[in-house]
Amino acid sequence: MNAAEIKEKILTNLEIEHQAKERIFALVDVSKELVREIGNSSDALDHAFLGKSMGKNDTEEKLMSLTAERKELTATLNKTRREITHLREMLTLT
Repeated sequence: MNAAEIKEKILTNLEIEHQAKERIFALVDVSKELVREIGNSSDALDHAFLGKSMGKNDTEEKLMSLTAERKELTATLNKTRREITHLREMLTLT
């Protein structure tokens, strides 16, 4: 791999890193809202009275799903960062 290819790969990985960070921040915001919703809906009777279709368990499941997605994105982010570091090291050797 020549220097130009390495630089291009670094740029691609930096873009992946940026997108993963943006998605993680969005997931954190949604997760915070769901946590507030869980806190506000601790009484199932309130849901029935207000006619809300989403129960506490549904909200908790959504939160767990978002948490799992965030963990996957964090793993991708860490992998991408390691690859960027490796590519930069390769670039200094060329």
